Amino acid sequence: MASGVHLVYRQVCIVFSSNVTLVADQTGGASINCSIFPNSDTSNATYDNVYVYNTTGLTFRGLNFQHCGPVPSNVFINSSSGVTFEGCTFRGNIGAPLENETTVEQLYQTIITGGGFTFFTRLLPTQILISNCTFLNNSAGRNLPNTTRPVLLKANGHGGGVIIRLAETSNSTVVIENSLFASNFAEVDGGGLYVSLSQYASFNQLTMVNNTFTNNVVQNASGGAVSINSFLVSFNNTLVVSRNLFVNNTANAGNLLTARVLPGYVSCTRQGRLSGCKFQFDVPDQQCRTGRTGDLCGTCSQGYAVTMDVQHCQEEGLCPAGGAILAILCILVVVICALILLFNVELPNEMKGFVFYAQVIGLVYRPYSVAQAAQINFDPLSVFLNLLGFSLPIPLCLSSSIKANYMALFGYITPVLIISCIAAYTAAARCVQFFSNRSALKGITFLSLFVYKYIADASFLLISCQSTDIGFVYQYDGSQKCDTWPFVIFFAIGLVLVVLFVAPSPFLLCFVILKRRQRFHQYADVLTKGLHIKHRWWAGWDIGRRLPFVFVAYLVVLGRPSLVLFFMSLVALTILIVHLFTKPFENKYTNIIEAAILLNLLMVTAAFLDPLSSPIPEEFKTFLVVLPYIYAFCYFTWRIGERINKKHNFTQKVVAKVKTLRSVQTPSADVPMSNAPPTTTTPINEQPEKLPTPPSTNPSSVPPSKGASGNSASHNTPQSNVSKNPPPPPPPPQDEDNFAEFREPLLD
Repeated sequence: MASGVHLVYRQVCIVFSSNVTLVADQTGGASINCSIFPNSDTSNATYDNVYVYNTTGLTFRGLNFQHCGPVPSNVFINSSSGVTFEGCTFRGNIGAPLENETTVEQLYQTIITGGGFTFFTRLLPTQILISNCTFLNNSAGRNLPNTTRPVLLKANGHGGGVIIRLAETSNSTVVIENSLFASNFAEVDGGGLYVSLSQYASFNQLTMVNNTFTNNVVQNASGGAVSINSFLVSFNNTLVVSRNLFVNNTANAGNLLTARVLPGYVSCTRQGRLSGCKFQFDVPDQQCRTGRTGDLCGTCSQGYAVTMDVQHCQEEGLCPAGGAILAILCILVVVICALILLFNVELPNEMKGFVFYAQVIGLVYRPYSVAQAAQINFDPLSVFLNLLGFSLPIPLCLSSSIKANYMALFGYITPVLIISCIAAYTAAARCVQFFSNRSALKGITFLSLFVYKYIADASFLLISCQSTDIGFVYQYDGSQKCDTWPFVIFFAIGLVLVVLFVAPSPFLLCFVILKRRQRFHQYADVLTKGLHIKHRWWAGWDIGRRLPFVFVAYLVVLGRPSLVLFFMSLVALTILIVHLFTKPFENKYTNIIEAAILLNLLMVTAAFLDPLSSPIPEEFKTFLVVLPYIYAFCYFTWRIGERINKKHNFTQKVVAKVKTLRSVQTPSADVPMSNAPPTTTTPINEQPEKLPTPPSTNPSSVPPSKGASGNSASHNTPQSNVSKNPPPPPPPPQDEDNFAEFREPLLD
């Protein structure tokens, strides 16, 4: 094509062709000017200036496309492969709106167009190269007034410079290198560049190398320079961004390439129109909180190490202390499990509500704690809840070389130790008579609650992956791809345990209790003790009600703590309503106690809904959190006192002492106090000595005795007045130890 300005009076179409090349001659650049094109009238915007369809091997080299529009797209390439733009310039082109779809589902079938040029393909693998090109002052088409659809789902306003859309496409490559995107405008997102991967697009690669994005503007949403979006389960797509320069790009929410991240990872001042803070991939160190870096701010910086709760980064110097504390906690777990099994400790019904509260409160408090922490220092209340709440590991690191995915495996340490203790006790019961005579069924049932909760936490933590613009990554460490080796092994372990153990366990318990109770009557009796006969299913519900909190805490990737806590408050409200309508326990006071604890849990979730500007004082929030622990301490103290009193009969001794004092101090009504005879008392556990009965003087009262001849004797026999019933044996000494009672569990 010769140099100079070429006026286009009608649409240029290239269809069903191959190896087509449009090249400016060597004398100078050729410009395609569409300023007098009939379609410059928006009311007649039905054609693109250059339209390409089903063409292989298309090259544009050294061409200038300028002042075209408003039309749907200056250059529109549909379902073609081997497309190359080299040394081309797109200047001052304006897109026209397309607003003919009515539903969100139809939006995915609509071809969205941009200001400079648009590339769209469906099913067909393709290759696109944009090299040494300039996109200057282009503008995407504005949307027609539509207030019913979210801004990000509007059909227009995407990609002021370029739109590339891959739908149902696999194994495609897009390379953009050494190009300039300057002063382009989009109403919704992608001021310079917009890339869309939709409808199961997979195994595609986008590479951006040595490009400059400057002064691009997005009016409403995000991605002032670049916006990359995945719709309808697009996965295994790769993004490579290297040596690009971003200068003065602006948007309403997120200036550059953005993605949602966990609360507390990014220091952001605005959460945007989508929930969660926005991560900008080009400047991670300028937006990550202290101690974090990398994609999604998921990697700990140099000199920091990830903690055992996989949520914080801590100074590496504290890691040796974390290893020592972990060893001490493991020993403590083994000792506690051994005592519970040895004394066959049973969880009383009055404490089941507290144990449930303690196991979920750490999950409820965690989003608030992380969002509040401006630095990497952990919250003391969070440590208290993790240690005494049986929920999550303590926030202490072990080594800077251990990444978050490996650290998540440490969550299985506690259930493995508990199961090992149970297995060791069961084996000892088969070999040692001392253990074989002691049942541990109640203790095993008690420990099973903790095994279930710890396995649920660790398993959901391992499968906490999300689909982002850089691939399917671990949400706690953006550098770890969930679909690559070796993390895929960890993901498989967590998924198998969730599917085969965590999810079906509550239903399996209900089945055992309701349908097969005759085969597992002992285990079922322990689980259903104190429950109404028509509410025996509550034993399975009691275990399963932990699952929604774990699911929301690990799999609902919202980033905004208030939304996470809102979902948890709905779960707490549902559990409270079910309890109030069911009243599962036979003891009405037990129902009242559990209802009070569940109400307190609902109040805690409501109190922490707004972590940044809540009007509720922090002291009152802390009081609500620890209130059930105060109840547990009082209940535990009362049961210990009751057990000691039962063993030593302190109450009976005090009552006897009071009666003795009263009898000594109270004179007889007939005898003056000075002449009152001394009063003798008998200890409460001693029988009064029996005196012999004097012989009767009434002959008729004595039965006649028979002699050897069988005749009745005419005189009284003294031996006949002696009682034939022997005196009762004396009671055992009161202070003698009752070993069997001493071995009973501390908690009934």
